[in-house]
Amino acid sequence: MALFERDESKLGADLSTRALSVAAVENAFVERVYGKISSVYDVVFGPTFHPGRLVALDRMEIRPGHKVLEVGVGTGINTSLYPRTCHVTGIDLSDSMLEKARERVARENLTNVRLMDMDAANNPAMIRPVMPMGSSAAMNTGNVVSVSISGLSRS
Repeated sequence: MALFERDESKLGADLSTRALSVAAVENAFVERVYGKISSVYDVVFGPTFHPGRLVALDRMEIRPGHKVLEVGVGTGINTSLYPRTCHVTGIDLSDSMLEKARERVARENLTNVRLMDMDAANNPAMIRPVMPMGSSAAMNTGNVVSVSISGLSRS
């Protein structure tokens, strides 16, 4: 199977079954793609997106004690950029990317960061206990645009 080929043979006939199947197929597709590129992700995308990551973090105006949820934490490339005085929860659905993030968090001794295997798109209710939103909270979703296409037309 090519890097970006989708296997849509697993899609069901009725609408609810099809919606659940599409989510499962797309998650499997995303996992396969990121499983293949996780070892080179930081080298390829790190320098390209670094200026944007810095601007995004600056605009978040993170203060001591703030809670940050990073959806699509990937390899954890942003984790060392957050202030050590805030609490960061990084979630991702790719095991291979999360493994890289875990290695980074351990290597850099980022005790303010916790990582979780979670699919935010298909389990939004699970985010509330992970990250109760409030005046001292921020969310960074800059790394999920490329995989958040399920609602777009594929004509």
